[in-house]
Amino acid sequence: MNRRCFLGVCGTLPALLAGCLGDDGERESETPTPDDALPEACPRSLDVEGVPERPDELTRDSVTEFLTEYEYTLAPARNPDYTGLNYLEHLETERVDEGFRVHFFAEPIVAQTPTDSTSSSTTPVTEGTYNVAYLLTERRIVRTTRVGPTPYTGLRPRKDGTLVACSRTGK
Repeated sequence: MNRRCFLGVCGTLPALLAGCLGDDGERESETPTPDDALPEACPRSLDVEGVPERPDELTRDSVTEFLTEYEYTLAPARNPDYTGLNYLEHLETERVDEGFRVHFFAEPIVAQTPTDSTSSSTTPVTEGTYNVAYLLTERRIVRTTRVGPTPYTGLRPRKDGTLVACSRTGK
């Protein structure tokens, strides 16, 4: 009888532990999402003046170049306190299942209101740094950020990001 009980427990143990001993959660799943999961009204960040055209062919170089120009244009458009970026450092471009994940480290320029009441001009100053990561696929641009003083490549746009542009036609 003990042998049957032991075999029964051994037979059910793998089913009980399924999924528990796998990935440690650090890797981001890039499983494609069906088109019907796109929102009815896609965000239109590509309509912001000065945003570059999406590349026709997604390659490591074309995606990196596009998203570099995209962040230089989009950062000030998304944050009214930014007048531009002092610098944007490309950290990595990684091929994922359905596209590319790209990480940058940036320092924005913020227009500071003068403390001297006799002056009416503003002085651009740099204020803090942030990390930004994109997931770029044929149909989506997803963006996530993290404020921090050092470069960081652990951002997961698929999990933590915001859809900033999409298309049902692939461009």
